Amino acid sequence: ILLLNRSEMPTGRQRQPMKRVIIENSSEDSDDEPLVVVRKSKKNPNAPSSSTSSSLPESSTSDTTASGDANQPSTSAQADVDIEAMHAQKKVDDLIKFLLISANKNMCVNRNAMKKAIGVDNARKFSEILARATEDLTSKFGYTLREVYSDKFLLVKKCENGAVYQLPQEMAQHLGLVWLIACSIVMNGGAVPWPKLMDGLNVIGLSSGVFHPTFGDVAKLLQQDLQKQGFFKVVKEPVAPGSKGDGLQSAKVTLGFRSEALLNKKSVLKFVADLFETEPTDWKDQYQAIYAEAEDAA
Repeated sequence: ILLLNRSEMPTGRQRQPMKRVIIENSSEDSDDEPLVVVRKSKKNPNAPSSSTSSSLPESSTSDTTASGDANQPSTSAQADVDIEAMHAQKKVDDLIKFLLISANKNMCVNRNAMKKAIGVDNARKFSEILARATEDLTSKFGYTLREVYSDKFLLVKKCENGAVYQLPQEMAQHLGLVWLIACSIVMNGGAVPWPKLMDGLNVIGLSSGVFHPTFGDVAKLLQQDLQKQGFFKVVKEPVAPGSKGDGLQSAKVTLGFRSEALLNKKSVLKFVADLFETEPTDWKDQYQAIYAEAEDAA
């Protein structure tokens, strides 16, 4: 049905009744041109006026357009939210990657290093990213991010009782050496003299100043790498001006912040007792000191 607006009606002439144009084919499969039949429409007194009918499509169109325009800001805002969420997740993934690489290198990291690694300076945003990264590290990788010292963080993997973990050979060797030195420190009341420690390491083939195929120079390893990684501290006495020596003969080795935070001293005592086929209570001084410290910590 073709409807004509008033403005399109002929002016100065009698209003003509509307015509209905019908296009018909003689048959569906026919290739003939369609027939055009023009019929005069019968006036229906109950039908709405042409002005009313013609205004309805315009109103509907305007409403649809307005509705579409109203939805555009919402769609744009949702797209911005999605992009921001993707950006935040990338920062979380970057932080996890940085922490895992640092853990593989036995390195502790601080907040500034983490912020620099992911390019975030805002404290509030960094706290949100750190919280999400910590949660993902626990749920997906089994690690706990622990602050072991003032603004020094490292990843800790909790070992289940009876579980066996296969470590890379080099890491296992270095951790074995760390364990032996830590046992020596704990069983000597928290500090072992440097000469005494070197004598003990010499028994197992690690001599100061002599290159070892796995550890290199053990004295250098202890003073540099293991001390930098927070396992131990080499405390030297002040050397008088003009005196000879490096101060190591009077130095003492203690646990570093990393070992203090992670080492279970009760396990050390039990290990040493089992090694000498004794009971932990047979080591009276060490037993009393270790259990008293555990009670104070609790």
